[in-house]
Amino acid sequence: MNKLIIMRGCPGSGKSTLAHSILLEAFEDNKTHIRHSTDNYFMKDGTYVFNVALLHKNHLQNLNATINSLKEGVSLIVVDNTNTTFKECDPYIKAGLEANYLVKFVEPTTTWAKNPEELFQRNTHSVPLENIKKMLARWEETYYIGETAAQKYGANYNHFDKTLSNKN
Repeated sequence: MNKLIIMRGCPGSGKSTLAHSILLEAFEDNKTHIRHSTDNYFMKDGTYVFNVALLHKNHLQNLNATINSLKEGVSLIVVDNTNTTFKECDPYIKAGLEANYLVKFVEPTTTWAKNPEELFQRNTHSVPLENIKKMLARWEETYYIGETAAQKYGANYNHFDKTLSNKN
């Protein structure tokens, strides 16, 4: 079954490093694969340039690119965004289930994944400490997101491997 992996984690948590290793494994298994990240839309001549005015537009572009990959039947799609809340994950969950993909949630297990000061030191996009603290304050646990999505979409949620799938 094709998989849509929704990465979850604050900047600096190791999320993108983990996404890279997941994609490398897919490459070694000769599976079609792609990574979609809203961060890519903030790149200007090889430099990350964040502009809050473009955030909504860039998130929509990333979602549309993901939906196109789903329609193309790419074997493994990784969405590498912070995805701190159900609301942020929901459009990807909906699209993945509609395309009959197994939707899996993956978080880094680094010791600093929820430590704001360490995340601030490690993040590569100079996200301010206060923004990281706000992300952690609104963080919704994966089991909540999975159970909420299962109820909303009539899907099966496996708490132990953090996956959602269609019931049919």
